[in-house]
Amino acid sequence: MSDWNVSDIPSNHPEFEEEMKEDPMVLLSYILEKISRQWAPTQQPQQLKRLKLPDFDPSGKMTAKAWIKSCDLIIKSIPTDTAELAVALVESLKGLAGEWFADIVNDSLTWESFSLQFSSRFCKTETPIGAAHRAITTWSKDGDITTYGAEQLLKFRSAAGELGMN
Repeated sequence: MSDWNVSDIPSNHPEFEEEMKEDPMVLLSYILEKISRQWAPTQQPQQLKRLKLPDFDPSGKMTAKAWIKSCDLIIKSIPTDTAELAVALVESLKGLAGEWFADIVNDSLTWESFSLQFSSRFCKTETPIGAAHRAITTWSKDGDITTYGAEQLLKFRSAAGELGMN
């Protein structure tokens, strides 16, 4: 907005002069209004970002590990308090995950504590015994035994590596 000066005051308008005779504060009001328009911010205050997390349903397509990683990125970019985090989690967790969250939510909720509890509940870590059991029980009768064995060995090594058993 451009600067204004005293010559901008509409003193040459008869209706303005009449108003000033009746109430000298009219001029002051006019000047204050001009000043406030000049100094008022021209932009609207920035909208506060509302925390919105992707939906997670244990029976859905997204894995729990992928959901946690996505949420980590979002949480790091938007500062949140306990109430805002709780609302976002209630809105995003579906099915059994929503029921589980309703049982564990409390006043000391933080993303760190939640993500640890969520991971231990929904992010399944395969153990070497589990990988071996599945390899034995899902034996492929019609496939190439060498390829099947190599796939199962990789799964077994991966499970052992996750547990630090290199």
